[in-house]
Amino acid sequence: MEGLVDDLTPSLAASNPLLGILISNVLLGLAAGISIAVPYVGLFYLFLAFLEDTGLLARFIIALNRLMGHLRLPGKAIIPLLLGLGCTVPALRSTRILSGYGDRLKVALLYLAVPCSSRTAIIMGVVGHYGGLIWALAIYLLSGMLFVITAKAIGRLSPDPLSLIEEMPPIAGPWQPIWP
Repeated sequence: MEGLVDDLTPSLAASNPLLGILISNVLLGLAAGISIAVPYVGLFYLFLAFLEDTGLLARFIIALNRLMGHLRLPGKAIIPLLLGLGCTVPALRSTRILSGYGDRLKVALLYLAVPCSSRTAIIMGVVGHYGGLIWALAIYLLSGMLFVITAKAIGRLSPDPLSLIEEMPPIAGPWQPIWP
């Protein structure tokens, strides 16, 4: 991408310097956004597809239902919360898998404490560089504590989530289709 910007900048700067600056910054910003968001979100979707195709996703949700119940969240809330580590926008969109509006709202409020990939870049880049790894990890620890405190506070204000009803597909390898 930098080679493309370097090739375009002199010709654009000769015709209109402002246009050259604008296009080169747009291309660099686009490259930065793609290189930060796509690896996290893309790998998450590949991993999620693997879990779903093998039949392990339903078991994963059922196993985490009790842990998430301590936070007054349904087990299915783990999917949007994990997706929030990559990017908050598709994570907010994925709350539609939750059954009730109250659960969707609780999970959406909890995204404030989930560090997405851009926050991770800032924490590791700036705090890790200037403060060191200990301070960067301290921010993650503080974020985790804030997540639990916020989940407990929201859970006290809202009713219990609905009981979990999840279809249990047979376990299959990625080479075998789950459904005939």
